[in-house]
Amino acid sequence: MKAASTFLLTPQNATDIFDQQIDVIEKNWQQVCDEAKVSEVDKNLWWRRQFLNPYSLER
Repeated sequence: MKAASTFLLTPQNATDIFDQQIDVIEKNWQQVCDEAKVSEVDKNLWWRRQFLNPYSLER
């Protein structure tokens, strides 16, 4: 968010993009893991750790 202006984005534009990216990841996580043949263990390990880690969502 701090870098939004560097990319000529308003804070609202940056928030909208950020929210859209989160939505896409959440909606497609299972399908992508299935297509990539990710094991259940790895899928559970990665979710909310490597992907959408709570720290990464701080604004």
